[in-house]
Amino acid sequence: MSSRSRIRERREQEQRRQRIYWIVGIAVVALIVAAIIILPGLSADEIVAPEPYDWPQGEGATMGDPNAPVHIVEYSDFQCPFCRRFHEETLPQIVETYIRSGQVYFEYRNFPFIGRESVEAANASLCAGEQGMFWTYADYLFANQTGENVGAYTEARLQAIAQEVGLDMDPFEQCSSRNEMQDVVQNQYAQGLEAGVSSTPTFTVNGVSVLGALPFSDFQTRIEAALAE
Repeated sequence: MSSRSRIRERREQEQRRQRIYWIVGIAVVALIVAAIIILPGLSADEIVAPEPYDWPQGEGATMGDPNAPVHIVEYSDFQCPFCRRFHEETLPQIVETYIRSGQVYFEYRNFPFIGRESVEAANASLCAGEQGMFWTYADYLFANQTGENVGAYTEARLQAIAQEVGLDMDPFEQCSSRNEMQDVVQNQYAQGLEAGVSSTPTFTVNGVSVLGALPFSDFQTRIEAALAE
């Protein structure tokens, strides 16, 4: 092959590469534009109100009598869909059957492993707990769950939820914006790791590990067995 032919071949190859780059670049730009148009950011004005429920608000993120014979600990992430299922479907049944009667003491611990928004939501929930409204605030967090790290738990939306719940906004904003509960969240996460937690929700029933958002009947069997002991 002559030198002129080689030069022409290299030029054609370079032109083909440039065309491919242009095609890929246009495709990427098109995808970005489509995402902006089709998937707009979540607004703080678009807060979903959950079905009201009368939680027996305890100190912080707890419910029930601390001296109850059965102690249940939940490790949970507010971005976890299975945690939402447990909170909305199973936990109210445990409340009505065992917590209001003084047989079960329930404790929620944050295990925010999904992402930054999990940490922000955990911090805000404990700030709400400082005003005795952890469980109602948790209702709103789960009701406004839209996916993982997609803007559901931005600072603006967490504050909007606090307003919907009826919190005193000055102490809440100070608590949440300064991450005053960060050490507590980190300690709860560390407790989960020490307990062997690797997914959410994970529970302990009188120290016995229970994995997953099981139906009420499964928890009832475990609670009755613990009561019998």
